[in-house]
Formats: sequence, structure tokens, C-alpha cells
Amino acid sequence: MGLGDAVNYNYAIGFGKSSNAPGGVSYSISVAKSTSTLSVPGGKFYVTQIYDDLLGYHVEAGHVTSPTSYVAIIGAPRGSNHFGNLFVTDLSQAKPSYSVYSQRSADGHFGFSFAVCDWMTDGYDSLVVGCPLCDNDVGRVYVYLHSGNPANPYPTVQEVTPPTIVAGRFGLSVINTGDLDKDGYDDVAIAAPHDAGGVVYIYRGCESGLCDSPQVIRPAAVTQTSLFGYKLSAKVDVDNNSYPDLSVTDMSGTVYTFRTNPLVVVDTTFEGLASTLNINTDICSVSSFSAACFNFSVCFGYRPLAGGEDIGTFAFSYTLSVDQSFGRVVQKSTLPTSNQITLSRNTSYCTAQYYYFLKPDSSDTNSPITVQLTLQDVTNPLALSSSPQSTQFGGSLTPLLDRFVAGSQPRNIVNQSISLITSCGSGGICVPEYVIRTKKEGSEKVLISSEPFFVVVAIENLANQSGIAPQLFIDVPSGVGIYGGSSNVSTIAGVQQCVPLTTAQFKCSLSLIQPSSFLNLTIPFILDSAILGVNLLSGESVLPTLTINFTIGQNNSRAGAMSSLPLILNAQAQYTVTSSTNEAEYVAYSLTSSSLSGQGPALKYTVKVTNSLVAGTTIPNTTLYIYWPTYFKSVKGQVPLLVVTQDTSPSAPCKHYNTVPQEALRFSNASLPQQHNSTTYNLPSQYTTDSKSFTYGVIVCDIKNLAPQSSVDVIILSQLWSTSVLTSLMLSIEAAVVSGTSLPNFLGGKPSDSVTVLLSPGVKEFPVACFPIWIIIVAVIGGFLCLALLGTLIACIFLIYRFVRKSASYDPNADNPDNDDDFVYKQRTIPPIAGLAESRPTSFQYLSMTGDHAPSQDQETIRKEKEKEMEEELQLQAKLTHTMTRLVKQPQSKEPSEAPSDDPFETTL
Repeated sequence: MGLGDAVNYNYAIGFGKSSNAPGGVSYSISVAKSTSTLSVPGGKFYVTQIYDDLLGYHVEAGHVTSPTSYVAIIGAPRGSNHFGNLFVTDLSQAKPSYSVYSQRSADGHFGFSFAVCDWMTDGYDSLVVGCPLCDNDVGRVYVYLHSGNPANPYPTVQEVTPPTIVAGRFGLSVINTGDLDKDGYDDVAIAAPHDAGGVVYIYRGCESGLCDSPQVIRPAAVTQTSLFGYKLSAKVDVDNNSYPDLSVTDMSGTVYTFRTNPLVVVDTTFEGLASTLNINTDICSVSSFSAACFNFSVCFGYRPLAGGEDIGTFAFSYTLSVDQSFGRVVQKSTLPTSNQITLSRNTSYCTAQYYYFLKPDSSDTNSPITVQLTLQDVTNPLALSSSPQSTQFGGSLTPLLDRFVAGSQPRNIVNQSISLITSCGSGGICVPEYVIRTKKEGSEKVLISSEPFFVVVAIENLANQSGIAPQLFIDVPSGVGIYGGSSNVSTIAGVQQCVPLTTAQFKCSLSLIQPSSFLNLTIPFILDSAILGVNLLSGESVLPTLTINFTIGQNNSRAGAMSSLPLILNAQAQYTVTSSTNEAEYVAYSLTSSSLSGQGPALKYTVKVTNSLVAGTTIPNTTLYIYWPTYFKSVKGQVPLLVVTQDTSPSAPCKHYNTVPQEALRFSNASLPQQHNSTTYNLPSQYTTDSKSFTYGVIVCDIKNLAPQSSVDVIILSQLWSTSVLTSLMLSIEAAVVSGTSLPNFLGGKPSDSVTVLLSPGVKEFPVACFPIWIIIVAVIGGFLCLALLGTLIACIFLIYRFVRKSASYDPNADNPDNDDDFVYKQRTIPPIAGLAESRPTSFQYLSMTGDHAPSQDQETIRKEKEKEMEEELQLQAKLTHTMTRLVKQPQSKEPSEAPSDDPFETTL
């Protein structure tokens, strides 16, 4: 019952008994609007809620606290701080006895609509509660299955989401439709009116709640604004065919009535199918093939499940399967195993004969052969017509196949079994003279690892008859399994099928073994140290004894030979070792070197040791060996190479053997690692041969409790001895691990690693001491000043030289005046020119010459002539100089003066 106008007010809801109702006592509900607590007359119960809870928006009656008495279930879509809740109210008490709350979404309107259904067939009702505004108007439905305990009726909840995730407000209308498919469980209709105009989903009810995918109802006339499914009405048989129908309304005022299709029951029989088969006497022959066989035909008839209108014809399909689980038979007829049939009322139909043969190599004659027939609808396999029907009996509906029966196997599946009989003696067991031998492939020891080991099983038939195919039973101890499971064994040639009986037992059906023949099987196994529960690497001296048993049998009976294979375990330590250096090349000398002590660049070497076992126990003791190049063998003998200065491995303490040269101990101020007796550990042969260019020491580190997939880093710091690197050298550093267990061990994974580095001599110059930067700056500036002074001095000397040269005399006796080497310089006086000076010398004064160099008479004459010529030339030069001086001083804008000039040279020019 819904009270659609109960909005934004307090409501007092009273429930009263009435003994005047037909058939006994009934319950009434009275509603009154009030702003305060309402006193309801005696005999009625009321609950007062706070403002805006929408208490009473939907009300149902159901069996919650007792299978024989009703209680009221009242919805409050905005109760509990707008999360919504339901009140379960016993009419004999003064307050609600139980509340159902939503904890998922505020303002989801939990309890806006809900239905009660008896799915547990115990008289108690379960709840289907709509929350249409949950999940941003997508909507959600909650299913509360009754626990059978009235004190705690709904301890768990199931969530149902709409098939289409849109804002359709799934759960706005929820209703119990009644038992549409006659399976004994109530079905439920849930509407989503805002999903593309509206849609209604029909869910089948079952013991676990809502089952299977829903039927979708959406008429073609529905438009985007119809809101189809806004209200639902059910449990009314409008056409009197004994099935409840469903009516759906939308906001346009249209009412759609959906009539439930009638159901029919198809009665099926296997004609001629015997319940037993004797594999030795029931022999058939078809096309020269003889074996144990059986044959049958399938007959069909149908009848209505309930009363109602007459049903004319009914069409359905069937599928036949025989011994599908074991595959021991083969069909020897061409009759199809799937077909479609149309039946008329009160008629039957039988197929032709099906023939099946038992395979000769069938090893299991104890398990029955199952013949199964599955029926399906040809048309709509749903229980409700998907088209709206007139309420005035709008014609016949298509009948549907009844597939569901409460509490039993679905009615559309029919089974019949055939038991196999043998003539092999007591219990039907045929036991030829089989022998079985087993052996582990490869080494006798079994390694505890993630890799499988293989066991060869040889089975031989020594008898002169084959009987039936044998079975192989495998019993494995704890910690031992079949690699890949029993299905992996089924793929092995000679194995028909292998199935697990328990976690430690397997049964494999084998092919038939002919007389005096044998069958070889290679079966993979694997050990698991975690399941074994033994720390195989902890140093125990006694390992567990493990044995795999193989037994030959038939018909699920272990009646044949047996072989036991003891396993000799071998422990494993699986490592991954990686190593690296901080550089790939090291230069012995460089311009940045700061001392002459021989110490070159620092070399950092890192080793990572990882327990690469994915599962298993911790490796308690691991020893890491690092083979270190200490000396280089040169023409001068052994010279130091890499000097170990420090090892940083707090979780793996290390000892050093011959890793620091004596030269470094004598001259270095560093605190170097302590050296131990070199005879404690012997180097491998590859590091002791004379052909090697390097002498090696060893660093031994102890690693404790290395867990699976964990790692330890060991870091070695060293200094290159630069004076030893005269040419480029290529050297390697190797690290290797050994498990510290006392058991035999195998190093799996990558137990060693090496790294190669290049040593280069670099710049072959002694380094100089470094000075402060201010001294360098002062020195540079001083150098520039010295250069400036030197340049100035040179310039002065050059100027003086030019001045002196210009002032020098010309030697008239020089044969070649153009040659600078022939000039003779002396002080001279230029005589005054006539008219400009009062007196002038008449001759030049020359340096005195004596002896053979005195001038002769001819030379004197020549000298005088040249002197005369020189005087004339000097006079002419003086005139020219005077004239040019006047021209320069005279203004250019004035005309030359016509007055007589006093210049004695003017007329001459």
C-alpha cells in the first residue's frame, strides 16, 4: 500500500484489529496529519516520526517475527538522516521491533518501494527494497534474505544493479508478481521508469533470492517521456488461465496488462534402453565392428502444467548426450543428437534408434553410463508475454516449456543411467597379469626447485588375454604434486582420462594393453618446499622420506600390481648475482691530479646477491667470494694495481686475503682493511696461472638469512695505483656465491658475475702545486704591465734612431748615395744664400785625410766643381722654400698686390 501524498509533514500511523472482517481478524491502517504526537484511540498502535522522514510512503505486511503472524513493514525513504530505513512493527507492541537501514547512499530514497517474498519455503518473508535515487539516480535494489531467526531476521544483504547502467531510477517500483513459472517461488518485477521512457524487469525467484537474467519488458509504444513502470500491479489473473498477470502504468495514464504464458510439461521416455550392459555378452556388430553396445529411441508427449485455455501445438528442441563425463562410448548411427519437434495435444512422437558402442580400451566399468536429454523452447523461453495483452482475453498465448521444479532437478533435463556388468569374477574385477616398474628420469636425486622432475612408469601385460583397460592410481605424499595437474597427465599418450580423487590421490584411465605388450608413461611431478614444511637449506642432516606409490586397478578398485618410488631429495640455493663499477674506464694520470704519491682515481665496485627463489625457506648461510686484482705483472716485476681502502657491508662482514699491497700499507696514511692469512682460501685455477697479467687476492663475505626475493649489497672502495699503469690495461673482477648448507646443494639461477674495466695511463706529466687564485690574477696583471713597459722602451729607441738619422750629414764622396752604408754623417753648416745673408762659407770642411788617402790635384778640381754645383743647388732650394712660405701665408680670397715687391726673389720667379 502506498501513501503518495505523505510529504513534508509528521504522520501518525495507526494499525488496528477488526474482528468483523470476513474470514476472521484483519488489520487496518489509519493515517492522520498532525504537528504533534497524535493520540490514537485504544486498540490502535502508532509511531511518530520526525519532520520530512516520509514515514509511511510504502507499507507492506509480512511474516518477519513469526511464520504464522503478520507484522507491518513501514518505509521511511528519508529516515535515518536521509539514508532511508524500514520499520518492522509488531502490532502487539508499542514500538518497532526491528529496523532495516541503508548505509550506502544518502538521499537515495531507500524504502521508496519494496516487496515481501517467501523464498525459503519456511513461512518467513524476505525483503526486496528499492533505492531509486542511489548512485546518482541509477538506482539499486537490496535483497534481504530471512535467516529463519526472528531475533536477527536480516543479517546479510545482496545488492542488485540494473542491467543497463543509466540514470533510470531502478527500483522506483518493486512488486511481488506471484509465482509466474510455477516453480514454487515468488517472482519479482522491478521498474526503472526513467530509463529511455521506462522499462520493467521480471526476475525469477529462487531459494537464494533473485536468480537468472531478467526478462525485459518495454512496449514499442513507450516514448522518452512515458515513465513506463511508474506504478505496478500484480497477482491478478485477468484471463483465468491459472497464472498471475502484471499491469504497468505510465504517466500518460496508459495501463498495460501483460498476461503470463501458460506452461507445458514434456514427458520424455527412453524406449528400449536397458538399465544394465554386460560388456562380454551384449555384443553388437556394425560394419565389421564388434563391441559391447546398447540402443534406444526417445519418445515425447506433452501436457499443460495447470488448467486454463486449450493448447493446440507445441514446438521445442532437444539435445542428446551419452557418457559425456567419461567419453567411453561412440555413436554408430547417423541419427542427429539435436533436433526440433512440434507436437499436437494428446499425441506422442518417437525418434529412430540410437546405437552406441563401448570402446574396447575403456578402463572404468564401474561408473555407470549416463544418457541425458535437454529440452529447450523454440520461441521465447520466458514465462511472461513480452507484449501487452488486452484485459478482455485477447486470444491464445504461446505456451512455454516448464523448466523449473522447486527443490529438484530442472524439469527440462532428463537422465537415465546404464550400469556395466563384467564376467571377470567376484565384484566384476578383471585382473590380467600386469607388472609395473617406475624410475626417475635422469639423476636419482630430486632437486627442490620450481622445475618439474619426471617419472617413467612402465606397465606390462604378461597374460594371454586383455580383459578391459586398466586404471593407474597415483598416491603422492604431502609436498609432492603432479606438475600441471591431472589434466596435464590426460594429454599423455596412452592415458584416456586422469582425475583427482583427493589432493593426494589421482586416478588415470589407461588405454587397453594387449597381451604380452607394455605401455610407457612419463609423468611430470614437482616438489614444494613450503608444503613440505622443512627448511632444506638450514643444514639438517636428515631429510624427510618421500615416496610416490603407483597401483594398477580396474573399475575404481586397486586390485593390481604396485610400485613405490622413494625420492632422494637434494637441497637447492638459487641466486642471482650482479656486479658493477661506478665507471667503465679509469685514467691513471690527469691534469687534475694533486699529489705525486701514486694514488689515482677511486674505483667503486658493487655486488648485489639476491635469493631468487620465488617461494620456499630462507637461505641461512651464503658465502660471497670476490676475486680482486691486486698486482700487475710488469717488466719491473709485480707493481701495485687496485688498493682496497674500505668495504661497506654491514649485513655481510668481509675478510680480506692479499687484497692490499705491502707498498700501500707502508706509505698510505689511510686505515686499510685488515689482512688475513693468505693460505686460508685458495684461489680458483683461472686466477693463479702464470699466463695471467694480474695477481689476485680474495674478499670473503658472509651473508646470513637471505629470504626469498631479498637482496644484500656489498660495496668495495679502492684506489688505483697510478704509477703502475704505463699502458692501457683491461682487467676483470669476479664475484661468486656458495650456499653455506651442509647438505649437497645446487646453485641455480646466476650464482656468479664479472665486470670488466679499462685502465688508461692518461696525461704523462707530473702535476704542479696549486696556488691561490689571487696570486694567479696578480701574476697575470704584472705580466701585462711588463709587456707594456717593454713596448714603450722599444718605441722610444726607434724614435731616437729616426731623429738621429734625419739629422745626419750626407757624404759627397760616396759612390752610391742611395746606399745607406755609404753615408758619412758629420755636423755641417748650410751657407747663406746671396741676398738673404751677409756672409756664407765658400767651402765645406771635410774630415782630415792623411797618407795615401789624401786627395790628388785632379781630385781637388773635381771636388771644387762639385762644391760649386752644390752651392747653386742650395741657393735654388732656398728660393723655392721662401716663395712657398709666402704663398701659404697669403689669404686666398684677395687678389695679388700689383705694388712692386721688396722680395728679391719675386722677379726671378
